[in-house]
Amino acid sequence: MEVPKAGELRQQLRAKLPEAMVPTSYWRIERMPLLPSGKVNRAELGGAGGVLLGDEQEQVGARNEVEAKLAEIWRELLKVEQVGMEQNFFELGGHSLLVLQLTARIRRSLEVELPVRSVFEAPTIAGLAMEVDKARALGLKPRTPIVQPRLRTPAIEQPTDDALLLQLEELTAEEATNLLKTMLDEKGSLKFDLSRLQPPA
Repeated sequence: MEVPKAGELRQQLRAKLPEAMVPTSYWRIERMPLLPSGKVNRAELGGAGGVLLGDEQEQVGARNEVEAKLAEIWRELLKVEQVGMEQNFFELGGHSLLVLQLTARIRRSLEVELPVRSVFEAPTIAGLAMEVDKARALGLKPRTPIVQPRLRTPAIEQPTDDALLLQLEELTAEEATNLLKTMLDEKGSLKFDLSRLQPPA
């Protein structure tokens, strides 16, 4: 029996599952560890060994203009020379602050408005490109002016106050708090009018 490639399994699962539920790696094991009841023994599953399935899709180059632009943005933000269409943004070193920078770059480069949450739900270039296509089909143009940020240093890209507020509105209170903590922990000066953030009535 021919063992399927990881990319083939991922493609099949993506047709039935939300992007956030699609596994990033796939293993072939000789025997599934089972409980006496016949159910999968999840406690032993992680130590079952096996062989990591090959995934040529991770290193496949961009297949269209959107993927090419996204790949360029990822390389700049993540400081990597190469990025595959199926590689996970967070596994490559992405974090909360970079998510804000990523959506800001997408807004300027592709002139489309993507919610912050879409990066968490579709953390690959292939998945995010699909989100861009959907947003374009729905006519989701940027809600704020596309402005080039004025930076003191090139290390930190600062979204405008309005852009930050729009993105924070999409997050839960806990997610927004963690994001702001990450931003305050970063080196550099990040100045936002936080007095405009009002708790819900």
